[in-house]
Amino acid sequence: MNTRTTIPKQAQGLSPDEVKDPLAGLVAAANAKDDMAFLTAYEQISWPDQTAVNFARAVHLALTAGAHILARDLAQEGTDLYPNHAELLAGRNYLFGVCGMRVIYTVFMSILRPIQGLI
Repeated sequence: MNTRTTIPKQAQGLSPDEVKDPLAGLVAAANAKDDMAFLTAYEQISWPDQTAVNFARAVHLALTAGAHILARDLAQEGTDLYPNHAELLAGRNYLFGVCGMRVIYTVFMSILRPIQGLI
């Protein structure tokens, strides 16, 4: 009897811990505080297949990595799939307030800085 198992393509080249944890790449990027590596790891994950708990973890990891807008987007995507998950709902509501203001401030400052240089 052949007891050999086939390793899924997305798991090839990963350590056993990374195979068990689909968010391992996000964890590594968050620990390194590398928002670009976080974005790359984010794009490698099949999000519709993730649990509400993984979405909540990903939101926290995105904040740790400095990917604040992505954290907001993950919270929204998570609540779209799991509308009754309290932590995702609370996170989404909070992040839409904070990140929305952050974007407005960033845009405002990008306009103001060149003007200040002319004065």
